[in-house]
Amino acid sequence: LDGTAVWGFSEDVTEARARDAERAERIRREAAERLAARVAHVSNNLLMIVNGYGEEILESLHEADTRREDMQEILKAAARLAALTQELSSLARPPHYEASAIALEPLLASITDRLRALMPEGAVLSIAPAQAVILANAELLERMLVEALRYLAQWLRPDNSCLIEAMPVEEGRCRLVLSLPGVKIDDETAGRLFEPFAGPKAGGADPPLGLAGLIRPFENIGGSLYWDLADPAQPRLVFDCAAAGQPAQTAATAKTVLVVEDEAGIRQLIVKSLERHGYRVAQASSPMEALTLTAAMSAEPDLLVTDLTIPGMDGRTFAARLRERWPALPVLYVSGFTGDPELTAQLSRGVLPANTRFLAKPFSTRDLLDAVNALLARAASAGN
Repeated sequence: LDGTAVWGFSEDVTEARARDAERAERIRREAAERLAARVAHVSNNLLMIVNGYGEEILESLHEADTRREDMQEILKAAARLAALTQELSSLARPPHYEASAIALEPLLASITDRLRALMPEGAVLSIAPAQAVILANAELLERMLVEALRYLAQWLRPDNSCLIEAMPVEEGRCRLVLSLPGVKIDDETAGRLFEPFAGPKAGGADPPLGLAGLIRPFENIGGSLYWDLADPAQPRLVFDCAAAGQPAQTAATAKTVLVVEDEAGIRQLIVKSLERHGYRVAQASSPMEALTLTAAMSAEPDLLVTDLTIPGMDGRTFAARLRERWPALPVLYVSGFTGDPELTAQLSRGVLPANTRFLAKPFSTRDLLDAVNALLARAASAGN
């Protein structure tokens, strides 16, 4: 009004605050993991004493002694505590999962019924079309979605709805978002989702460990899990994963897999499974047939799938022959038995070369595809 100029600036700190909150939650969770490991260690030692002396006392009591029933209740309680302790131990020693390229839409379609079964009566779960392909582990992601909904269901009313949708890929990342419009999620409720045993009891049993035991394995394969509470009217739980390209391979870009297996039934199962998922497949029933086949190939196959025990030449020797021509060729060994002491030693130590994997028979088609996708994703990241 008096002609004085006023200058100012503004800065959107929403993302910075989200990162700070995620960092604080990680620090808190790591402290809980360290505490859980110490509690589990002490608990296991005490349980050995309780169980050992308890069983001795039980055996010393006459069959007609009424104290036997009391002692059995003590041992039942100890067994229950042992189960909880074992789950706590997994916080300090989380299971290992392999990441592979996963098409979100078929994965979500396959678990929709299971997720909806967790919703309270009257509440609605919707799943939007998701064309993205992510680098993750299908089993792990399914377990995380189940545990998230198991926990959140206790806060839902019959008129509430949930939506699972994949956001557009940005900077190589894909966010799978669980939105809860109209559901009040305060900071305390949000934080408890990441705590051990946070879910409700089921049928009188203790609640499972929950998401607390799954977050570290998810982070180990490049994912992150966090709350977006910027809009109080629509809290969102975000599963952040690396994107893995387009959902389908075209004929021009489809990967070529060479399959060598002497059992015709197994070979055809592998071939059909790969072809159904967009791969080009060349097949042979023996290493000699495969060598003749590859001699006529103008381009390198993208992956070799070979049995280890096949007539004429063992699988490792055959793979080595091909790698003389194509040194970076990824190899997936499949076998129900290996008599190769060097390979057996590598498997026992978990030190197979980075572009090599082993899949034990019998295996499911999901196991096969996860192994194939993981090897190809690793080769792509290495620039091969």
